[in-house]
Amino acid sequence: MKELLLNFDFQYWKIALFYFIPAVVNLGLFIYSFVFLPRSHTQVTFAQFVFCVLIWQVSDTVTRLSASVDTVKLWFQILSFGIIFITPAGVHFALMFTNHNRWKKSVNLLGILYLPAIFFTVLSAAGIIPTDCVPSALWRWTYNLPKDILGMVMVAWMSFLMYLMFFILLSNAWKKRKSVREEKRQAFLIVSGLALPILQATATQLVFPLAMNTEPAPIASALMVFFSVSAIIGLSKFNLLLFSPKYAWADIVATMNQGIVITDIKGTIHYANKYFYEITGILETDLIGKKVTGLFFEDEIRKNCSILPSQLNTAGAYCGKRCDLQIRIPDGERMIFSVGCSPYFNKTGNIIGRVFIFSDITHRKILEEKLRGKIYDLNMFVYRASHDLRSPVSSVMGLCNLAMAEIKDEPASGYFEKINRTITRMDEIIRDLAHLAKITQAKLKFERVDIAGEINKILENLWHLERFSATRIEIISEPVEFATDKTLLILILQNLIVNAINYGDPEKPGSFVTVRIDRAARGVKIGVEDNGVGIPAEIQPKIFDMFFRANESSKGSGLGLFIVKNAVEKLNGKISLKSKEGEGTVFAIFIPAEGIPDILSTAMSF
Repeated sequence: MKELLLNFDFQYWKIALFYFIPAVVNLGLFIYSFVFLPRSHTQVTFAQFVFCVLIWQVSDTVTRLSASVDTVKLWFQILSFGIIFITPAGVHFALMFTNHNRWKKSVNLLGILYLPAIFFTVLSAAGIIPTDCVPSALWRWTYNLPKDILGMVMVAWMSFLMYLMFFILLSNAWKKRKSVREEKRQAFLIVSGLALPILQATATQLVFPLAMNTEPAPIASALMVFFSVSAIIGLSKFNLLLFSPKYAWADIVATMNQGIVITDIKGTIHYANKYFYEITGILETDLIGKKVTGLFFEDEIRKNCSILPSQLNTAGAYCGKRCDLQIRIPDGERMIFSVGCSPYFNKTGNIIGRVFIFSDITHRKILEEKLRGKIYDLNMFVYRASHDLRSPVSSVMGLCNLAMAEIKDEPASGYFEKINRTITRMDEIIRDLAHLAKITQAKLKFERVDIAGEINKILENLWHLERFSATRIEIISEPVEFATDKTLLILILQNLIVNAINYGDPEKPGSFVTVRIDRAARGVKIGVEDNGVGIPAEIQPKIFDMFFRANESSKGSGLGLFIVKNAVEKLNGKISLKSKEGEGTVFAIFIPAEGIPDILSTAMSF
């Protein structure tokens, strides 16, 4: 056996080099693809294909050197697996390279590709498929096309797969002809490298021998080195495989500027990335194997967080949320993190743990606290200043009223009337500023409110308005009582109703204001509609701005709608406007019961 296997005649060593040199090149490419290319399914499939081509080239090398036909047949039986597996590995690589997602990982497809290869390899190794080998003056030995049924089926199957591989790569190159330059060059480079051995094998090993009865030229294996080289250039130079998230996952997680902690289903920590260790100063020995709840202060968890339930094995029910939490660090200080939680799945889709993402917000929280303090100081200043100013303003208003009652001189009386109007306006501004300070600083006090009843109380105090008696006011309401902050609700309704009355259209004989109250999912919808002068479209985006007045003749301080907007937002509600100049205005408000914040998307239509 050994003597027959090594029965070589080196008379044809020059032609053997024609196959041996490409085999050495492919060996280098095979090693390079495993050592230097990022590990991915495409890279592994390419390496398998290169290895099969390498075996084919080694087989052709020893065929040129074999001294007898028995040595040729023995080597073919030993190396037939590489030759037969070339085409299924090639089609598999083509599918992976061209991203045929439907087929590239299909178990059925892999069975169709590789099960026949295994079948034919076993038959060839056992000698059941005979090798028809004849001497050649130029090539030392050449293979004739098989004449038995199994041999013909094997050759036809291998030929079909090789042409299928070529077609897949060619169609991909055609699709990429209008892509970015790198993708287009890559696709055309790889299909061109395969075109040369395919066309040569078709012409000199099938067409010419059958049509012209000439000796086949068995150089396809040597020419396959062109495909290997072009593919490796395309894959490495044009970065198909260099962008592999799965390959780079560890590096990405380790270097990202967020802390990552992974636990099992019971909350035991199994992994933390480099950034988490750096920002917290916690040692790996003090973290791995410990419970994730040990990172946090118990009062913080109870007060702020729902991502760390007592039953950590609840299947993902608490994942997807974020909480702001302080964690323990070795030097005794506290760091504040925004902590998110996501389920961690195994390959079968079952939750086996949790991924906690830590974003350091310590500096932001410090700035927020300072800003909150400044806002508090400013609001307290506004509130106290407005409170202190109202006393002298009230005194001036009282003196003006006395003067207007006692002074009979008409010019002097007119001056006092102007002073009184100015001081009254100042009093309104001071009062509205006080309301703003209350809205910002006051804590919400929720209680049951009868909205229709409160509107009637508001109307009882508006009789002094100039257009009150000329305006028909209607309340359309379901029996609605719900819990909200009564003070803010009255502030909202009073400002909107006063505006609707004041800006009625004097040219219209039937001025009206309609207040509509409707139930909504976990809240209430309120609409205030009038047929007054309306608001021009160009100024509608500005009407909620502080001190905005539509024109110089506008009544009020310019703070009314600004107060309304702030009060609605304080209640976690939403306000919208629909108005047309000359026709009227509708303000639509949604207020959630007890300030529930997740109702903001509730539709508002009146």
